[in-house]
Amino acid sequence: MNKKIRFSDINMMNDYQEERWGYRVFELAVTNILNDELLQKKFPSLNEAFFQKVDEIIAPLQLLLYPVISCFSKDPDVLSQWRAYADDGRGFALGFNGVALNSMPVTLLEVEYDQKIQIEEMKTALLAAHIRNLESGNDFGSQFRTDCQLIGAWKVGFKNSAFREEKEVRSLHMLDVCVDGDRPRLVDAGGEALGKEVNGEQVGYRVQDGAIIAYVDIPIPHLDNAPLIQEVWVGPKNINGIGNIVYFMSECGLKDYAIHQSKASYR
Repeated sequence: MNKKIRFSDINMMNDYQEERWGYRVFELAVTNILNDELLQKKFPSLNEAFFQKVDEIIAPLQLLLYPVISCFSKDPDVLSQWRAYADDGRGFALGFNGVALNSMPVTLLEVEYDQKIQIEEMKTALLAAHIRNLESGNDFGSQFRTDCQLIGAWKVGFKNSAFREEKEVRSLHMLDVCVDGDRPRLVDAGGEALGKEVNGEQVGYRVQDGAIIAYVDIPIPHLDNAPLIQEVWVGPKNINGIGNIVYFMSECGLKDYAIHQSKASYR
């Protein structure tokens, strides 16, 4: 068992609105702020010129930092997910240790599906960026750029409410867009894990349904006395017995996990 998690190009997920949805939330939040008389009176420089500066960083962000994600769910037993992601109910769902996932060079984002809340959260982030910029002398310097890049990256935590039942938590990792001679390439520069800088991994490419998808496999750090897999859920059409699971997991060096059978009466 490699003990790695695959992170794939966010633009190639099953939700074709992935990046566009978050940008639309940004636009709605800006409109809301510009129409808020109290905010405009309190912060006169919170104007179209300021948001143009923000947009100049957010809109082309993928030309500098390219998001790859791995998707999880807080609910282990949802029929639509068994059908869509687990071989039509014949597969397994693994319950990962959250501490282990959070120890990787990633950002964990609990997806928000309510657009009103999305807009409020975006407004708060934009207002904070504006205040920090004022405190630094309204210089639109490195701190402002960092704040905008974070807003641009973390907006992938907003999704269409039609996906609400997935109760998704997504793990986000950013690749660098580098120019090697005259060739633009995606490069993993690594990041911080358990307080230490870790090296990046090789970026790979796979083909699925005719689409070329960039990915990177990131190792999960070893944690003492903390099992990597805490639960194994058996799909409603899964024919494996307990022994099949136990022997396989043991071969992978995994123990101290609970086994659950899906309650979905699906065949």
